[in-house]
Amino acid sequence: MITIFNRIQLCMVYSLKEQGDVRFVLGSNKIRYQVKTVDKYNPKERVKQKKGPFGAPQRNSAHAYVIYVRKRDYNLARELVTSK
Repeated sequence: MITIFNRIQLCMVYSLKEQGDVRFVLGSNKIRYQVKTVDKYNPKERVKQKKGPFGAPQRNSAHAYVIYVRKRDYNLARELVTSK
C-alpha cells in the first residue's frame, strides 16, 4: 500500500499519453504507483513542480498528473521511466 509516509514523487506529466506511457512501464515491471490529477488553474491544488525526465511543462495543458511510487522503488522506477 502506498501512503503519504512511504511515497515519493516520480514525475509530473502534462498529457494523458505521457501518463499512460509511465503507467505502462511501471505496471509491466510490477511497481506500484499512485496518480494524482491536479487542475493547474485551481489555487487549492497547487503542487510543487519537480523537474523530471519529461522536461518543461506544457503551458496549454489544464491538468497535471503527478505520479508517486514507494520510496524503496524510486531508483528502479526512475531508471525505467527515463530509459523508455
